[in-house]
Amino acid sequence: MALNRRFHVHQEVFGLKPSPDLVWTPRLVRVLSEADRLLGRLAGEGGRLPNPHVLMRPFIRREAVLSSKIEGTQATLGELLAAEAGAVVDRSPEDLREVGNYVVALEHGIALLNKLPLCVRIVRELHAKLMNDAPGSITRRFWILDRLVLNGIQSRRLSEK
Repeated sequence: MALNRRFHVHQEVFGLKPSPDLVWTPRLVRVLSEADRLLGRLAGEGGRLPNPHVLMRPFIRREAVLSSKIEGTQATLGELLAAEAGAVVDRSPEDLREVGNYVVALEHGIALLNKLPLCVRIVRELHAKLMNDAPGSITRRFWILDRLVLNGIQSRRLSEK
């Protein structure tokens, strides 16, 4: 149900439509069927865990480190994990704080997407989490446009929810 809702939201906001050029060959159907079976198996195993979020934590931190490198942050995954464990790390506290903000924003975004469709409210909340106590946060504010632009094509208006 959530997957259908999310696809519908992406279809609405981003204008995605199934490709008419897709050829449903027997091999494609087999591969998709196997992928679906394995996803079902993974979901079944994940459902037995007391806290499935534990499996996502390393990937969230890795994504936070990689995303923050775009901004010039130099912290590594090992340094982030060590700092979270309370160890003293020879890295700029600002860099570690910025990567930590990415972690907080990603976790917050995942929680929000379980309740809301992609909307301006989510973007604003994630940006606030990213900029919390970040170096230069006053000068790095930005304005959110009321329309999403992808590859130069303006899409439908994002909801404000």
